[in-house]
Amino acid sequence: NDYIYQVYASEGYKTFRNIDAHIYGGDITSTWYGKNGFSLDAGVAIHRGKKDSQPENNSDSDLGQMAPLRSRVALNFEREFSGHSRPFTWYSTIECVHANEDKHIDTDAGEKVLDGWTVVNFRLSLRSSTWTLVCGVDNLLDETYSEANSYEWDVISGASSDPLIVNEPGRFAYLSLGYQW
Repeated sequence: NDYIYQVYASEGYKTFRNIDAHIYGGDITSTWYGKNGFSLDAGVAIHRGKKDSQPENNSDSDLGQMAPLRSRVALNFEREFSGHSRPFTWYSTIECVHANEDKHIDTDAGEKVLDGWTVVNFRLSLRSSTWTLVCGVDNLLDETYSEANSYEWDVISGASSDPLIVNEPGRFAYLSLGYQW
């Protein structure tokens, strides 16, 4: 009850109204611990939203800003090396994240169908008692994708125009070095 929702007002601008709506969904995750420091993570999540009452100028029953079915699988490796004068831990992961096509959208609110996507990320970390070195690459295959519709308070196109979909970054490499005392 009294879900605050952005709508187009009859005067042509965006505003907020209270509506009644239901949001439902769920997620499940699992981790399998193998031998020699390997583990496998897997998960899936889905959310849906439906309007129980319709705001003015709106006939679409789908609630906006609901993520489509998303899944994640990650292979991890962790090994402690203690035979050295300074023991350290090596941790690495390669993960695949997938989202289905986003078809359950509120077209009256300006949302657009988003294509499904799959990205692969890689991380490597070396940790000692005082130092941590982390490097990685997100979106390893340089996939062009968007996680969400970008109609909310669109500062680029203006509130009353048809906003552009803003894509996520392309391939992104990073390196960080940390020290704790």
